[in-house]
Amino acid sequence: MSLKNQNDLYPTARATPDALGLGRTAGQRSAELIAGLRAELDPSPQNRALTRRSSHLIASIVMRMVREKWMLNHIVTRAGAMTELVRRAIPADADAVTIVEIGAGFSARGLLLAHALPRVQFIEIDLPDVIAEKQKRLQRSSLITIPANLSWIGADLGAQALGDVLGAQKVHVVIAEGLNPYFAPANITQIAARIRENLLPGGVYLCDIALEEGKRRADQAASQFFSRQAGAFLGIARDEHEARLWLLDAGYAQVSMHRITAMAQELGLPMPVLDLSILIAAQMGEVAV
Repeated sequence: MSLKNQNDLYPTARATPDALGLGRTAGQRSAELIAGLRAELDPSPQNRALTRRSSHLIASIVMRMVREKWMLNHIVTRAGAMTELVRRAIPADADAVTIVEIGAGFSARGLLLAHALPRVQFIEIDLPDVIAEKQKRLQRSSLITIPANLSWIGADLGAQALGDVLGAQKVHVVIAEGLNPYFAPANITQIAARIRENLLPGGVYLCDIALEEGKRRADQAASQFFSRQAGAFLGIARDEHEARLWLLDAGYAQVSMHRITAMAQELGLPMPVLDLSILIAAQMGEVAV
């Protein structure tokens, strides 16, 4: 199914004013801000290699705005919890597994998991400018080795269907971290349904949806600054029950919800105290339809 002429579903891909030099689109600016925050909070060689100096500087400004510092843990813990859900979603009995991350930004997840899981093929998709910059940053780092099972595709999924980008290839897992909050609920369901068309039987769509409780408690100054650069949050669920319904309406057979606070405790990750969003694993039925 083509998404051509439906760019209203993908506001993060539109060119908009860039006062801070982070990127020409909201998607690029969001990727740079999140990369900067990750590198500040978790300064691993991979996170540092994927962040530029200006992103570090702006991230440090955002961090100083946040009065309740535990909220910053959400950035690191959401990423760590999502990575664990990716591991759990990999079928144990498959000889070859393909995982796609859309809107991958400057996340190091694909790099790290591709090294750890050589039987898994990782494909990262983002706007062409983001992908080109990500490859450049990784290639110029003397500390980074790019594994053979990691590849990138630069594409605007507002103009191309995911199936066209993948060449009609069906995959085991699709990841979309931090994408859904920028879309209205009906569009979140529509995007999920289109992703389902590209999954193998039993395949899993992993995503997150913002929660109203988190919006009420989030630091207003930092949130407003972030929204001015990366775009406003439109898809906020009243609770996890409503978030589950959005995915069930997209045609998934099973939808499991994962509280980030609970996963932080389980995995020994920094505790965010409050769930700003909920992680979701939506699974296809085992029989192809």
